[in-house]
Amino acid sequence: RWVTGALCFASGVAGLTYEVVWHRLLAVVLGNASFATAAVLAAVMGGMGLGALWIGRRADRGGRPLRLYGLLEVCLGLVALGVPTLATAASDLSLPLLVVAGPGWGSFAIRFAVAGAIVLAPAFLLGATLPALARVAEVAAASGADRVGRSVGTIYALNTAGAALGCVLTGYFLLGEWGVRATSLAAAMVDISVGGLALLASVFFRPASTEPATPEAGGAEPAPVPARVVLALAFSAGLVVLGLETVWTRFFLIVFGHDVHAFSAMLASVLIGLALGSASYRAAPSRVRAHALLVPVLFASLGVLALVALASVGRRYLDVGLDVLAVDAALSLTRSEDRGLVLQGLFAALTIVPPAIAAGAIFPALCARHPSSGADGRSLTGGQRTGRVLAANTLGTLAGPLLTPLVLVPLVGLQGAAVMLAAVAVLVGGATLARRDSVATRAIVAGLMVALVVSAGLVPGQLAQRVLARKIGPAHLRFALYREGRSATV
Repeated sequence: RWVTGALCFASGVAGLTYEVVWHRLLAVVLGNASFATAAVLAAVMGGMGLGALWIGRRADRGGRPLRLYGLLEVCLGLVALGVPTLATAASDLSLPLLVVAGPGWGSFAIRFAVAGAIVLAPAFLLGATLPALARVAEVAAASGADRVGRSVGTIYALNTAGAALGCVLTGYFLLGEWGVRATSLAAAMVDISVGGLALLASVFFRPASTEPATPEAGGAEPAPVPARVVLALAFSAGLVVLGLETVWTRFFLIVFGHDVHAFSAMLASVLIGLALGSASYRAAPSRVRAHALLVPVLFASLGVLALVALASVGRRYLDVGLDVLAVDAALSLTRSEDRGLVLQGLFAALTIVPPAIAAGAIFPALCARHPSSGADGRSLTGGQRTGRVLAANTLGTLAGPLLTPLVLVPLVGLQGAAVMLAAVAVLVGGATLARRDSVATRAIVAGLMVALVVSAGLVPGQLAQRVLARKIGPAHLRFALYREGRSATV
């Protein structure tokens, strides 16, 4: 188990390094405009979703899941080696097409095709690794209550923690010191090494059980929820979290004034929160993991905490500036740049980690509640259930970053988009509860709606504009024009 955990952590480091490098490479090829960013995200997330869905159906075949995982990691590393070269070749080919297409959805289609040609294959393999790992963890786990939820919680926590480290290393150090190509090569070497070690370990791997996880005696077991409901909830969670990521990045760009640091601080904070949330689910008592109210409460907490955290940090920034915890005097750093990075990290963590913890617990909770048999009556392994949930979640992570900057922000602004996304999370939680028609559930749903309204009211009006004025200085408190568009704030 320790070997599997270490491989899972290292895989997370390499996986997030790939994503940051791919975005940087394709930004050069396709530009940084909203359509370009959306096209890259669509290609990466689409590939990962397809990979998760594909491997979920095959993770248990042959009875050697660790060997399958090792092969996936080796193939991922080998395919990723070619991404920088493909990006360079695409740069010369795509420019004439983009000039002819002009702005609009035609350019989005071209950018998506180019991005897909470059990263779809490695993204497919990247998406396949987590369900394969989940199957390894399932067959290695001792029998007991919520075997799938416990296994997925462990794997997701370790993989996401590794991804957080990869994000920090890549965004703050590796790209600046090594450059894009050397960083990409290092990530590929890590994946090939992980795959080789997994293949070696598979020779000695002895599963505790190869049977699909079924309800066990001696502990509370999460009640199955219809598959279509589980997948709809997974889609909603992905949409809300990635939509909020878009809002947070734009907000941090106003506060920090640096796009790379804003993105890296946001992503690292999200990943840390997801890892903590998944680990918390794994550590929770079985009766908590199996409670019928857990998923609705997690969704409602995601929405309410997102607004409460934004309100708290925003108000504090308006009062004292970036040093929202008043720790600047205690820092032993002498370089102003280093002090700024620390304060930015704390600012991002306070804004994001609380709702991200709730989001991190949602994924293993949904995997545990997916039915253990399909519509045809055949048993589903943990890898298959994880693959289905991850595929639906990935579709949501594709929809969120497209819907938010292209539709919500132009219509209602950054603050309005945050409120609407939080409302989606709370309403989804309420709708899940409403399936159990009783006086108690109706009272809880009403309480959730009140919590949403109160938390939305806590956010200061015109927060982003006031934060910008605070950053610029008191001499510039009056704006002749302030507008939040698809890709920038003017």
